Amino acid sequence: MSVDEILFIGQANPWLYPLLIIICTFILEDPTTIAVGILIGRQDVTYEMGLFSLIVGVFLGDLGIYFLGLGMKKGFFKTRKSFLVPSKYSIALGEHVAVYLKKNGIDTILVGGAVVAIYSNGAYRSGDLDFVKASIFVSKLDETMSEIGFKKHGRHFIHPECKHLYVEFPGGPPLGIGEDNSIVAE
Repeated sequence: MSVDEILFIGQANPWLYPLLIIICTFILEDPTTIAVGILIGRQDVTYEMGLFSLIVGVFLGDLGIYFLGLGMKKGFFKTRKSFLVPSKYSIALGEHVAVYLKKNGIDTILVGGAVVAIYSNGAYRSGDLDFVKASIFVSKLDETMSEIGFKKHGRHFIHPECKHLYVEFPGGPPLGIGEDNSIVAE
C-alpha cells in the first residue's frame, strides 16, 4: 500500500487521521508531530484536527505512563521481586562511599540513575553511582577513594570486588561539564 493510497483512505474516512495521529503519538511523539505538520502543510489534515489529535494523543499517552507507574508503585503488576527491589549491594555501596567521604571532609550528593532506582523501588536499574561534590574545592578525592579500595579508570572509580557497579563524580557545583569547573573572568 502506497502513501497516496493511505492518504486517499484517510480522506474517505474523517476519523482515520485523528485516530492514526493519536495512536502514533503513543509510539513516537516527536516524529508524529513532524508528520502532522507535513500533513497540515499539504492540506491533508486541518490545523485544528492535527493539533487536537496531537494534544489528545500526548495527554492519553502521558496519563497511561502515569497510571502504569502508579500501578507499579502499588504492586498491581506481578513481576519478579528482584526486578522491583533496588540492589541492596548498590545501596550499601553508595552509603559506604558517601559516609567514608563525609568522614574525610568530602561532602557529596547522590544524583542520577541510582537515585531513580531508589525512588522507583528498583523499577529502574543504574550501572553506576553518580555523586556530585558539594564543593569545587575538594582535594584528595582520588586518595580517599583508593583508601577504600577503588581504583580510578578514566573518570570512573571501580572496586575490584564490585566491577559491575562503578562510582563517578560528574561535574561539581555549579554542575559543570565533565571535570571542567574553571571560570576565567576577562
